[in-house]
Amino acid sequence: MRIYVLALLVLTGCLTDSREGYPVDAVAQLEPTRIDLPHVTGQIELLGTGTSIDVDPAAKRTFAAYRVHISDDLAHAVTLVSADSCIVPPAGFPDRFPLQNLGIIRDVGDGAHFFTRDVQVDGRFIDVDTETATAHAFRDDLNKRIVIVFERVDGGAPVACGELKWQ
Repeated sequence: MRIYVLALLVLTGCLTDSREGYPVDAVAQLEPTRIDLPHVTGQIELLGTGTSIDVDPAAKRTFAAYRVHISDDLAHAVTLVSADSCIVPPAGFPDRFPLQNLGIIRDVGDGAHFFTRDVQVDGRFIDVDTETATAHAFRDDLNKRIVIVFERVDGGAPVACGELKWQ
């Protein structure tokens, strides 16, 4: 049963091989926002849909962190925010989804994967490696999309930020 579920996830584009080429529609180049550790650098990528126009507004898009590098072993929460810069708070209207939680990322060796926190399995709560995350992102949003990686899941100061630039 598990192999069929994994095969279905691969076929639907939920899981990809980070070592293979894959289509990318937008990239956020993460830059550290602090001098001291931890440092989070690299690229959060918005994976392609295979079309040159936006998908259905109700559809979510897939984000990958395969090219992100983390200087510590901590999990870092990732948020997609509509703002003019990394220091300006979310602008809200007119963007449809001004603030979205993408989950957490952890270093897995050659890059990072997204994880879903606190999934109950056999009476225990664990973080599940989903490799990618989903959220709404549109080419025609008026405010720039910013990816911010926080130091801790329970809050804290931003450790990295980057503007999502469409290709």
